[in-house]
Amino acid sequence: MTHHTSAHTGAGAVGGGTDHTSRDILARTVTRLRALQQKRFAPVDRERLDPHQRLTIARSRIGDLSDLDGFGRIPGRDERLHHHRLLIGVLTALHRTGRPPGQQRGRSPDNAGLSPMVSGMDLDLTLVRAFTTTAETLHFGHAAQVLGTSQQALSKRIARLEALLGARLLERAGGVRLTEAGERFLPAAQEALTAGQRAVDAARGDEPVVRIDTWGHLYSPMRTLAHIAETLGRPRLEPGAGRDWPTVAQALLRGDTDLGFGRVHPLPGGAEAGLAHRLVRLEPVDALVSASHPLANADALRPSDLRDSTLWCPAPLTRLDFLRHFADEFKITQRRDGPNLGLEHLVDHVRDDPSCSTLFPADTPLPDDSGLRSIPLIDPTPLYAWSLAWRESGPPPRLDAVLRACAEAGRTRRWLDRTPDRDWLPRTNVEDQ
Repeated sequence: MTHHTSAHTGAGAVGGGTDHTSRDILARTVTRLRALQQKRFAPVDRERLDPHQRLTIARSRIGDLSDLDGFGRIPGRDERLHHHRLLIGVLTALHRTGRPPGQQRGRSPDNAGLSPMVSGMDLDLTLVRAFTTTAETLHFGHAAQVLGTSQQALSKRIARLEALLGARLLERAGGVRLTEAGERFLPAAQEALTAGQRAVDAARGDEPVVRIDTWGHLYSPMRTLAHIAETLGRPRLEPGAGRDWPTVAQALLRGDTDLGFGRVHPLPGGAEAGLAHRLVRLEPVDALVSASHPLANADALRPSDLRDSTLWCPAPLTRLDFLRHFADEFKITQRRDGPNLGLEHLVDHVRDDPSCSTLFPADTPLPDDSGLRSIPLIDPTPLYAWSLAWRESGPPPRLDAVLRACAEAGRTRRWLDRTPDRDWLPRTNVEDQ
């Protein structure tokens, strides 16, 4: 509706009287349009395009407003307004016809056209990247900042892509959101960008690299990854630190990383949909207590023995799925959480508070003279599940090699040994067995 109002005003400005400067600008604009007439334009099936797409195509055919503005600038405010209306009027004329000036309705098409879709035309990955970045952030300002460009330039790139595809990908009114076409296009667009980067790497002869984001850092995922990388050889693993499983899941879905490694569990709202995972390791955990704790001298403990202690959680329990399930299963009601400030902070807190305990991987060495006791848990032994995750629709090209390395390292170290009546897993991990 806004477009119609602006177009009407612009058309009136073109038809009315103008001063010498405006007539000169109009003459230059007409010259520009006549030159564009000589170019080959794709015919448009106007019945399949909405008004936004028609106007986008019109703009692309006579150049951006910034290009037309280059014909000359008018110093006065009223004259600048008149100049703007004049240009909108020209654009509106093209918008109404759906074809460049002078093109006859019966003229044979020069190419396959914009409808259906991008027939015989290669996609520009710059335009594709503009769309995927905006789709991932759902904010033009943030996306423009990521890409190091202006919001205006970003919007124009997406508009050109929509015109090429003959489909609206993003809804702008009331906040940015994906259309149905955008939802369908996004996964394939992300794969196209990934494939493009792989092609560049191959052409340059770069060593193949698999990016892998880890989480659960207090439990030292790098210990397990080191064994996998040693078995794998090539391609080289390039680890990165993820904040937590929800964050890594989103990075995988966006194509920002190839693999994730940590403890996988269902996420609220099914946010992990579209991801696959493979169990790699089941690691026993011990009870970690201060040397002054009442149970510090025990050779082994049952999980239920910890009910009189306060379970220390190095983050809100809403983010610690394993500890939450453990506390619920064994009825440990006294719980306290704090910030995750690293292993040293965890060690200091447990050492200085003889009333609390926490869980810690049995194979992870503690700092010397830490003043702590790591006591095995039995009947049952809790197991922490490490898994490899990836995007189903676009798995990394060397996934099979990584999975084989995981299986081989696991066989030699018996990572997946488990006896159901001896060991305990949260129900979500049992379903993965």
